[in-house]
Parts: sequence; C-alpha cells; structure tokens
Amino acid sequence: MVAGYVLATWERPHRTAILVLLGAAVFGVYVLSRLPVGAIMRSRWREPFFLVWTTADVALIALVVGLDGGDWSPLRAMFFLPLFFAALSYPPRSVVATGVLSGLGYAGAALLGGHATGETMSVFSALLTTAAVMGVSQAVNRERQRAENVRYRSTVRTLTRKLSDAVEAGDNDAAQTAHRDLVRARSRVDVERS
Repeated sequence: MVAGYVLATWERPHRTAILVLLGAAVFGVYVLSRLPVGAIMRSRWREPFFLVWTTADVALIALVVGLDGGDWSPLRAMFFLPLFFAALSYPPRSVVATGVLSGLGYAGAALLGGHATGETMSVFSALLTTAAVMGVSQAVNRERQRAENVRYRSTVRTLTRKLSDAVEAGDNDAAQTAHRDLVRARSRVDVERS
C-alpha cells in the first residue's frame, strides 16, 4: 500500500528515502522470521520483545510520515495501526505504552514534516488518545474474559471428573449431584455470556 502510494506520487520529495525505509522494514520482517518466536512467546521476554517491535514500527511510521509531509501526509493514519494491534494482542499496560509511543511518534512526524499547526496536532493527538483509551478498555475486557474462561474450564474439568468418578464407582446419588452441578455451571456461564 505505502509503496504504491510512493510510486504514484513520485514527483514529491523524499520518495527514494521512503522506499529505502520500506526496504529496511521488509528486511526487519525477514530477521524476525528467523528468530525463535515460539520460545520468545513462552518466555519472560515476550512483552519486552513486543514493545521493542512496536517502538520500531512507530519509529518507522514517524519517519515515513515525516518525510511525506508530516501533518499533510495521508499516511499519518498509519499511527492507528500499532494501536489496533496492541488493543487486540497486548496486556493493558502495553496498550498504554503503545498509545504514548504513537502520540510521540505522530508529534515527531508532524514537526519533522514542517507543516504542523496547533489545531491539526491537537485534533489528531486527541483522536490517537481516544483510540488508545478504547484500546486499553478492549485489552482490559479481553484479560477479564480470559480469566473467566480459565475459571470456567477449571470448574467444568473438576465437575466432569466428579461425575466420571461417581459413575465409575456406581454411586448414582453422587453422579446425579455432579451432573446437576455441571448443568448449573454451564447454565450460569450461558446466562453471563448472553
């Protein structure tokens, strides 16, 4: 998308520099593909890894937008992309960090481009802040739902084990009680999710 835009607007300044930055981004993706991502995801380095990646993405976006004219660039909308990704994938504190990075990156790009006005910077910064707040809310909801799912799976696993043990032991009363508890747990979850 960005390369197509750059090629379609080749008469504008800094097109070669923008393409070089895009080439560096493609090379960065190649380097990331060579890393043991699965091991990183399971380690304590997962969050720092994603925050470094996000910082690099925002820096790249800031440079491209700044070279394309800053506040005049239609590419400034790309500052929302790291926020969207963070809201869908990161814990709430990392979404906050991504919001701060996006705001600072935008401010830097607007100033680098030389066309920044107080009004446009205020409005676009307010939009980024709103998106960050919405992203944090989404991340909090996702974390809460994940915790509820873990509790639900644990409850169902325990009740299913009780039911199975009661059936194997031939204890009809215990089996009926375990079955009733399992049905209640399912019904409670269905009500909470509706």
